[in-house]
Amino acid sequence: QESSGQIGPILAMSLVFVYLFLVALYESWMLPVAVLLISPVALVGALFSQYVAGYSLDIYAQIGLVMLIGLSTKQAILIIEFAKDAHEQGLPIKEAAIQAARLRFRAVMMTNIAFILGLLPLVFASGAGAASRNSVGMTVLGGMMAVAFIGTFLVPAFYVMIEEFKIFTART
Repeated sequence: QESSGQIGPILAMSLVFVYLFLVALYESWMLPVAVLLISPVALVGALFSQYVAGYSLDIYAQIGLVMLIGLSTKQAILIIEFAKDAHEQGLPIKEAAIQAARLRFRAVMMTNIAFILGLLPLVFASGAGAASRNSVGMTVLGGMMAVAFIGTFLVPAFYVMIEEFKIFTART
């Protein structure tokens, strides 16, 4: 019970660590924000699935939420990395984002669908200790479904938004 109220600081710390790793990867302070904007989509999907299934936000669901931050940003990295490379090769920002989304759509969706199907044994587990597996499985399943079906279309928009914001702030 004591640790159940600590999910806010734990999620904040995990976001900060992911952000710092992405800053090192992209050598930019702004581009990682485009990657991290997928995390709220994943968290909302996870919390919605927990609510619909009637589960509480127990310690297993909280572990699933932390896992979800890393899993959702992995998908965004795949798209944004290609968009960044295309933009550096001379394509306009919007065209680079569209091209990256087209090129990586199949790979991202295949990865997400394989992961979602891999979660089904956790979601439908029965027997001793099944409640913990169900809780973490449902959390991650809901978050990944939201990321797969909503986030895939939002990531290119996040990239364009952040890149145009960088250009806007450089002019002023």
